[in-house]
Amino acid sequence: MGEQKLRFKGSWICLEMRYGRFSKTSRCMALSKKKVKGIMDFLVYKMGWQSAVVARVPLVVGFSLERRIMPRYSVVRVLLLNGLIKADISLSSVLMPAEKLFLERFRRLCPSLFFKMNS
Repeated sequence: MGEQKLRFKGSWICLEMRYGRFSKTSRCMALSKKKVKGIMDFLVYKMGWQSAVVARVPLVVGFSLERRIMPRYSVVRVLLLNGLIKADISLSSVLMPAEKLFLERFRRLCPSLFFKMNS
């Protein structure tokens, strides 16, 4: 089972191994193929982060795409489009903080956005 998951993850796992962040006992091994692929595709193709950047923070593949990653992507996208943050914002500063810290950090940049989100 573990080897099958290793083969599936292909290039993603190679990157994780290169950075020394992945092991067979990693939490990532318990995730389904569909979940890993969906999150990696979203982070790489939709959010624009390189797979090597994602591999440096492997915990993010365990986050909920619908409840954590996509909502934060929406906030970051609005802030980027309005020139309120730089395009080189780090993956870990967007996805790793607890919700309260994330909201506190970005709320002061665009209070009207967060007012709409809470309505």
